[in-house]
Amino acid sequence: MKLHIFNPEHDLVLAAEEAFGHYTPPRAAKALRRDLGFLPAFWTSMGDAVLVDDREKARRASAPFTAYFLQPLFISDDQLKKLVQEGVTDWEVCPWGWDSLVRDRLKRAGLPSSILPSDEELAHIRRLSHRATTIPLLHEMVSDLQQTVGERWVAHSMEEVEAFLSREGALVLKAPWSSTGRGVRFVEGRLSLSEVGFVGNTLAVQGGIVVEPHYDRVLDFAMEYDICADGGARYAGLSLFDTDGTGYVGGVLADEEEKMRIVGGYLPQGLLETVKSRIGGWLQQTMGCYVGPVGIDMMVVRIADGYRLHPCVEMNVRRTMGHAAIAIARRIGGGHSRMAIHYKNGNYQLKII
Repeated sequence: MKLHIFNPEHDLVLAAEEAFGHYTPPRAAKALRRDLGFLPAFWTSMGDAVLVDDREKARRASAPFTAYFLQPLFISDDQLKKLVQEGVTDWEVCPWGWDSLVRDRLKRAGLPSSILPSDEELAHIRRLSHRATTIPLLHEMVSDLQQTVGERWVAHSMEEVEAFLSREGALVLKAPWSSTGRGVRFVEGRLSLSEVGFVGNTLAVQGGIVVEPHYDRVLDFAMEYDICADGGARYAGLSLFDTDGTGYVGGVLADEEEKMRIVGGYLPQGLLETVKSRIGGWLQQTMGCYVGPVGIDMMVVRIADGYRLHPCVEMNVRRTMGHAAIAIARRIGGGHSRMAIHYKNGNYQLKII
């Protein structure tokens, strides 16, 4: 039996490693977890359970979508603890992302350590999640493949950041670990006082800062994979999504042919197939003991003579909204729809349009 968990605070936990065991997610992250805790229902199978903060809230929020999935068993932490006490311990746990906060939550419910990741495995996931991990992959693909573009460096001092900015004119600065929409700054010309503070704090806390040129972005998309127990990287599909600059706001629900047609309006399909294969091989060599979903964000960028593919903006070592969109599209079938996350009247809401 699988136990699914939507824990969107995962990236924040990785960024706050020094607070493991004591970290309290911000109110917005807890609200997102509470309001969209039902989300894994779109990829559950018969007999699976979804661990939620509020069962009644999960039932109400999922009610508009029950035609698209078999109603899963929503359980609370107390109910999980009771089931474990009654001898139900053969869970296959499938969180949004593995970190010490979700592991400690499951430990408190009584799940045995044998089915939870060790300290070493969690440390491995955190290392993989560092934004510098994919630098060799990015540089290799850009060097080898025509119609690609992309650079990424790690700076270790304010002087290095200022030198990159002087050379490039405009940069995207990213904390090595941060959640979507946080830990990212777009800078141009000179660093402002607040940007100096952001860089200084990131250098002090995380030991470096990731530096990238600021590209003229036309389309955001990703290639989603699942890392299997045998080390293989299974391609799950494309995801096309919208952001408000840094954070996810919605995505396309369509079959692979339609998504490929959209991206193919800017890039040749042969390039995408080559990149898909290269990334799959790299994941098999790199992910080690990690088993679970992975997403590689990409973008189409505009340059003077047309469009180029940035083949690796970042890697998410967790389930993504892209994985969710693929699962939802399979459940609703056919057509070309969109999913969106709205914040209204103090609540996050999933909309399928």
